[in-house]
Amino acid sequence: MDFDKIGAQLADARQRSVKLDEYPTDAPFGLDEAYQIQDAMTRSMSAPVVGWKVGLTSRASQDMMGVAEPMSGPLFEGSVFNDNAELKVSESDLRIVEAEICFRLGADLDTSAAEFTQSDILSAIASIHPMFELATKRLPGGMRETAPWIIADGGINQAIVVGEGTAFSPEIDVAMLKVKVDLNGTPVSEGIGSNAMGSPISVLVWLADHLKSRNISLKKGDFVATGLVCDMLIGQSGDRFSAHFDGIGSVAMRLT
Repeated sequence: MDFDKIGAQLADARQRSVKLDEYPTDAPFGLDEAYQIQDAMTRSMSAPVVGWKVGLTSRASQDMMGVAEPMSGPLFEGSVFNDNAELKVSESDLRIVEAEICFRLGADLDTSAAEFTQSDILSAIASIHPMFELATKRLPGGMRETAPWIIADGGINQAIVVGEGTAFSPEIDVAMLKVKVDLNGTPVSEGIGSNAMGSPISVLVWLADHLKSRNISLKKGDFVATGLVCDMLIGQSGDRFSAHFDGIGSVAMRLT
């Protein structure tokens, strides 16, 4: 399998905001190969990595996709937006909208330890933010996709919109943070931080160890989107989404 060629095709489609007419290679392939494609895609991007998203953070979603752990994907410069952003979408985009809890790191993570502890992670977090993720595929077809292709396509992240948030303190019970989501002013979903692997902190610990196994480290300034905590929503052009997270603020965005 030519990882560099496949990665370059996915990077080109991502940078041009288009979908491929056909898959770059035959399936099936495994998760290790999927991450090698993802790494090749990242090398082919003109924009640097500014953070990471984690998906499949519930047992139900993992069982549905036939995997035993979450998955990760890079966030690129130019795909991170501030509160009340207007994000362009096309008819071919999936327009998946997810409310999530986001962290921003205030220090590099020391990769010399055998594995990261929760204490290591807590001490590296600078701030916690309410967040929306907008997701779409660069691959052919509709919503249905295999886990390896989702990973190869960078976790199908399109953009994240990050609210102002607040300085992080270990005293914040992230697992118990509640969120309410409105669509065009109408309540549509509610959730809680524990929907993401029991706690978004656990997601961050998993990500740090996972990236270390790929010789990648989390850096100061990185954003980390920790996975869906409410219902997955599908938006249309003109829709305005807003979410209020108890204790850490609100975030809003509009699709155009």
